[in-house]
Amino acid sequence: MKVSRAVEIYIQRKQAVGLHYSQAAATLRIFARRMGNVSLSSVSQRQISSFLTGPRSTNNNTWLHKYRMLKNFLQYWKFRGKVKRLRMPVPRPPSPRTFHPYIYSCAELKRMLRATSLSQRSRNVGAVDSSTFRTFLLFLYGTGILVSEALKLSRKDIDLNENVMIVRRKGLAQPRRIPIGRDVHRLLAAHLRSSSRKQNTTEALFLNIAGKPVSYMAVYKSFRRVCNYAALVRRDPGHYRPRIYDLRFTFAVHRLASWYRQGINVERMLPALSEYLGEANLGSMQKYLAMTPERFRKQLRNLNLSPCSSAQSEMKA
Repeated sequence: MKVSRAVEIYIQRKQAVGLHYSQAAATLRIFARRMGNVSLSSVSQRQISSFLTGPRSTNNNTWLHKYRMLKNFLQYWKFRGKVKRLRMPVPRPPSPRTFHPYIYSCAELKRMLRATSLSQRSRNVGAVDSSTFRTFLLFLYGTGILVSEALKLSRKDIDLNENVMIVRRKGLAQPRRIPIGRDVHRLLAAHLRSSSRKQNTTEALFLNIAGKPVSYMAVYKSFRRVCNYAALVRRDPGHYRPRIYDLRFTFAVHRLASWYRQGINVERMLPALSEYLGEANLGSMQKYLAMTPERFRKQLRNLNLSPCSSAQSEMKA
């Protein structure tokens, strides 16, 4: 069996069981073209190694991803008797990867918001219009709540008279009641007064073009388009590209930095911030403290996150 024929059959069978398999299919077709008009059983380890490395140097994660894909493909045909033995090279060791959230600068946040008007061109009924998505991004940054929490919000969860909102999270039995700041109040008031929102009776706070609750996939796709238009790329040593979830980390880090600049006792404020964000305990706040600007490192080292006894007693009082 020729390599190209084996690849097409393999792709068809993957897609027949419901897998999208488009990116993997493209990679396997490139592999087939590189191998040429040869039989699958004649492909050598040297040829496979050459493909994995590519014409230019390939980073370790891409190499391993292609390696696993090819190994699964060849194993499929080995079990069916078309390949006598796997000629895969020795796999590279995985790269050690530590997750580092991305903290957006104020300039990047402004570029992101400007890009919402450029990126929302889709008229798909599930898409989010530019005004709603801009409000959604500002709301995430202004409150620090999770994307899933924001998508669960309904109009009845927002009380602009009392300036509080009810936030629900999957896995937590009790919702939390958190305050609405002045800027977020203005943002939500304008959103609820908008013509598209006023004429729709759907209870969800954020709606798509069709007037239905915004889906996670619509948010993800919209955010990736915004990042592309705003040229938001990672320039620090982190491995992961900027994500919409990083607005939560940005909110927390900007808030902590603001308190430091104002001379506010951060240790005293941490229990309130922890409860506001829905974090399990004060120790979980360490991930936010570790990302505050370098000039605040001395103050951070002096914080005692474990007991925080004085702060906790004051909060209870």
